[in-house]
Amino acid sequence: MRRALVLLYALLIGGMLLGCQAVGGEKPLRSLPVISLQSLSQCGVSDPGLGWVRQLSELSVLPETLRLPVDRLTLDFTQHSLLVVYLGAQPNTGYRLQRLASEAPLLVGRLQVEVERITPKPGMMYAQMITSPCLLLEIPKGDYSQIEVLDQHGVSLGIVSH
Repeated sequence: MRRALVLLYALLIGGMLLGCQAVGGEKPLRSLPVISLQSLSQCGVSDPGLGWVRQLSELSVLPETLRLPVDRLTLDFTQHSLLVVYLGAQPNTGYRLQRLASEAPLLVGRLQVEVERITPKPGMMYAQMITSPCLLLEIPKGDYSQIEVLDQHGVSLGIVSH
């Protein structure tokens, strides 16, 4: 009886380990470069989220407050896309986003971009005003239909599909 319980326990633990490995251990096919274009503190978007602009004609899907003059945008939409990461409304100027890694792993059908979510440092003084930080990233076009953005702790900030 004891032997059967030990065997059952070993099978249970082994199965859990294999399941965790299958979910979190997906190996990247390769990595793609990620270029930080701009980190802004006022993007006019109150909810966190992502925006993926694959063509110049799609710039109109961005919020009115974030519309970029086409002559100032150096992005070549034949080779690259624009990814916008919105942090949403924040209570002071201590919040912002920045690119964490210069390369993003390409998994099967999904690009995984890492950003750093910066929060106010304890004891520091910040202007008490509503901000809406966002980060504009240039990513190469590739064989993927989803982009997932993770923060420095591995927490998903969202997934956007095309």
